[in-house]
Amino acid sequence: TSIIVPVPKKGDMKDPDNYRGISLVPTIIKLLAKIVATKLIAKEQVSFRNFEECVAQATTLYEIARRRKIKNLQTWICFVDYSVDVPGIPNHIPGLLFADDAVVLANSAENLQTSLDAISAWSDAWEMAVNAFKCAIMAINCDDAAEMTLQRQTIRTADNYTYLGYIMNSKWDASGTIRNNKLKAQKALYSAYGFLNGSNVLTALKIKFINSTLLPIGCYGGEKFGMSEARCHPIQTVIDQATRLVAKVGKSAAMERIREELCQDLGSQRARKKVYKILDVEFKTGKT
Repeated sequence: TSIIVPVPKKGDMKDPDNYRGISLVPTIIKLLAKIVATKLIAKEQVSFRNFEECVAQATTLYEIARRRKIKNLQTWICFVDYSVDVPGIPNHIPGLLFADDAVVLANSAENLQTSLDAISAWSDAWEMAVNAFKCAIMAINCDDAAEMTLQRQTIRTADNYTYLGYIMNSKWDASGTIRNNKLKAQKALYSAYGFLNGSNVLTALKIKFINSTLLPIGCYGGEKFGMSEARCHPIQTVIDQATRLVAKVGKSAAMERIREELCQDLGSQRARKKVYKILDVEFKTGKT
């Protein structure tokens, strides 16, 4: 037995589906469950494997569709959300798995529906329920929309979809993710306004907050946009706003000099490091 602690995610808190259940179990049982899960769960299920992370998974999806778009190829994507974590789906279906989120890829609407039919049959056989209202179909480089079904439910077509914190859009650029990161960084900045503006707080602690909290929020998904300083500029404006608040200077201040004095990273530098990391580490050592 275990104690289940519900942790709210987002949306209506009256809906039980908007909570993530965290099991509190003895350490020995947790280790035993890990050993069993390693033997049973398919290797494509990234969320339960060491040295794998959601950032690499989302970046992989982004790169697949982007390279196909450059070659003027159609890419049909279905984002599937299950009620529980998925151990694996039929291995002949192209796609990605991360916990209860699955991505099905196809080069045509017909092939995508064929894959969804196979997933429906598999899900029914194993009594796995799909959250149809959280699923979506996105067509990249395609002109015609198509109505598709999964487990006898119609799946909506979307121009935008949030996958593992990334904002995917039909144009397949990073603008949605950058805009979302900027808004989240601004929200964190306003929440910490009293801390950053306080005269009784050490400057070193304020800079530590900027580097360890604001920058990671702003640079999440930097693997997609980190090689362009221009794309990082909206995020950098929020970081500079926090820095000016700490340094108690106006907009006309020389920010390069202030960053140097405070030993603070640029947002573009932090995002660029993420690109190097995923190219040199994740894509070389990843097991999936």
